[in-house]
Amino acid sequence: MSLLKTIKQSIHDYGFIPYVLYGLDRLLKYISSQCGVEYFHLFVLPVSAVERLKIPQALRHGFQLEILHEPAPDLLVFETPFTTIQYRFSQKTMTFILKRDGLPVAKLWLAYDLYIEDVVFCDIHLPSNSVWDFDVVVLPKHRLTMVFAILWEQVLRRLADRNVQWVFSRIAVVNRRSTEAHKRLGGKVIGNLAFIKLWNKQICVDLIQKKMSLHDQSRRKKIYLADLIEFFNKPEG
Repeated sequence: MSLLKTIKQSIHDYGFIPYVLYGLDRLLKYISSQCGVEYFHLFVLPVSAVERLKIPQALRHGFQLEILHEPAPDLLVFETPFTTIQYRFSQKTMTFILKRDGLPVAKLWLAYDLYIEDVVFCDIHLPSNSVWDFDVVVLPKHRLTMVFAILWEQVLRRLADRNVQWVFSRIAVVNRRSTEAHKRLGGKVIGNLAFIKLWNKQICVDLIQKKMSLHDQSRRKKIYLADLIEFFNKPEG
């Protein structure tokens, strides 16, 4: 395939803006490993989406969901650094681990009230009836199975029992597999955020509020998702 055809196919697959930002990311990383671009979809998933998941009982056999509020050996299977695990639990977070026959096969982290991004300078403030999901991992040998769907079904049922209505997350625009998986669950893209990282500074291009701003560790971007509740409640069509 010629270079021109490759570029056209990439623009077709991801869109013009993501392709341009991807090129900028590569250029900035060539200049310095401390530079780059992060471009995210901001997703919202209604907890009621659990009703879409009609998983036969036979396929659920052997699976158990556990909730962790502190570090445990099962988390080490997923190769998350122990210091990162400790930092996450120091915030208002919990981990759901899906096991099959007693062995971990997938995990999902949830944050309440506030999610402090560790990739970009951004703090996500959550409504009281919602959570933020991050670091969803299915172990490699289970990725072409029903494990992802079973994990989400069991997590959403637990959240419904706690009267949680919304699950928010951010997904890299280039991560098409995760994007499509969230859409199949019933998730909706409610906006995009781009962060241009320049050493210890970041430029946020907020495509939700239509503005740009400059940030560093002491002046972090703040997003209040409660301000978007009216958007979530708009009827379809």
